[in-house]
Amino acid sequence: MFDLRKLRQFIAVAEELHFGKAAIRLHMSQPPLSRSIHQIEKDLQVELFVRHPHGVELTNEGEVFLNEARNILLTVERAYERTLQAKRGEIGRLVIGYHGSTVFDLLPRLIARFKQKFPQAQIDMHNMNKNEQLLNLRNHSIHIGIIRHVNDEPGITTHIITKEPIYVAVSNRHSLATAKSIAMKSLATEPLIVFPQANRPSFADQTISECRKSGFIPNVVQETEDAVSALVLVSAGLGISLVPHSACNIKIPDVTFIPLNNPKFRVELCCIHLTERRAPVLEAFLQIIKNTPQ
Repeated sequence: MFDLRKLRQFIAVAEELHFGKAAIRLHMSQPPLSRSIHQIEKDLQVELFVRHPHGVELTNEGEVFLNEARNILLTVERAYERTLQAKRGEIGRLVIGYHGSTVFDLLPRLIARFKQKFPQAQIDMHNMNKNEQLLNLRNHSIHIGIIRHVNDEPGITTHIITKEPIYVAVSNRHSLATAKSIAMKSLATEPLIVFPQANRPSFADQTISECRKSGFIPNVVQETEDAVSALVLVSAGLGISLVPHSACNIKIPDVTFIPLNNPKFRVELCCIHLTERRAPVLEAFLQIIKNTPQ
């Protein structure tokens, strides 16, 4: 059968309708070009050209073969280009695991920048807790996880994306709702709702630890699954909650967010991925993370 070189030779003759002109275009002599076309016709057992003293014209079979030959070359060129794009991380599917309030601020901005730079790339997102993210990373089910608290894990690389300030979420009916900022010690007697309750250590443990550093044991009245659940209880007047800045984007009725006057209390937002798995689409997303202002 014929190769791509012969297809290009056939297309040149079909477009020039002259062996001599086609040979000049291909930077080759005419005899080997004629032999190549004859070989294609022999392989196909058809005549592709009607020969005349001053040129050629395509037969019906030649017209069909010309269209198909052009399509084949376009497909090969597209395959070549898309393979290079995949190598650069410009196309492919990026699978992200996330949890909690991480999805309410920085993560959408990271995805938007990634899609702006690589519009052909696809993104799948899955809500999963810390342990589920680690399991799915090791199973190669996700490329990257976005999480807050993670211990050192063998084979897992962790990058700190940002450190978020903390806000106090209170009901609009609470006496602190009109405060400009709130000191940690003023929360000593407040009923406190912490999250998440699973996959410890977590932001809940960090919150309790910061309260103890400020000289009091917090009055924890409830532990919830995530920030949304905590804010629902805050709205109902069951207590207050300390939340990362990203959680302020969660729209729950009758909840006010007030900056905590404690600049040392910040919560890390991290990304995790397999140290050995460096898929191009992952590398491209990590570069977006590195270059995104926090």
